[in-house]
Amino acid sequence: MDALSSISPVSLDTSILAERVSPTVATSKAFGTYLANAASETIGTIRAGETAMIDGLSGKGSLQDAVSAVLAAESSLQSVMAIRDKAISAYNEILRMPI
Repeated sequence: MDALSSISPVSLDTSILAERVSPTVATSKAFGTYLANAASETIGTIRAGETAMIDGLSGKGSLQDAVSAVLAAESSLQSVMAIRDKAISAYNEILRMPI
């Protein structure tokens, strides 16, 4: 009986309830959060690439790690640039729409 008393009751996740009540508000917050997280991860990847490059050139780290980190940073930067280009293209298409 002691093992059963240590189990806590299940609580409802408020984010799931918020999504059911107003999906547009929950979705917009989730998309904004997604973009913020993606931006911070990209910045972290680029910083890690720079650090690995400096360590590799100074002899503190392996050259293979430096090359792999720089390639990951380059890939992240290219992804951000592609997303930016698509967003600008979509904005321009909206501007061209007849009223």
